[in-house]
Amino acid sequence: MDGTFCAELADLGRGHAATEVADVVAAAIGAPAGPGQDPVHALATALRGRNVLLLLDNCEHVLDASARVARALLGLVPELRILATSRQLCRSKI
Repeated sequence: MDGTFCAELADLGRGHAATEVADVVAAAIGAPAGPGQDPVHALATALRGRNVLLLLDNCEHVLDASARVARALLGLVPELRILATSRQLCRSKI
């Protein structure tokens, strides 16, 4: 295992976009996107080839955006493992 990273999503307001969720994740792993760069692709580049567990904590108010980011990352980085937590029941959004 190359590491575990926790992206705390509790501070995001309800209804934030996937790019904002991706920005929080990028900050958690220390790989923020550059100007004009897609944050999901920047994350994929930083995570590719690494054996990482990514914790998306407190997804309840940004379920759709979190699911979009997780789905995109798993498509780009198949070796990535994601654990998402929520206080709300989530019916397989990913």
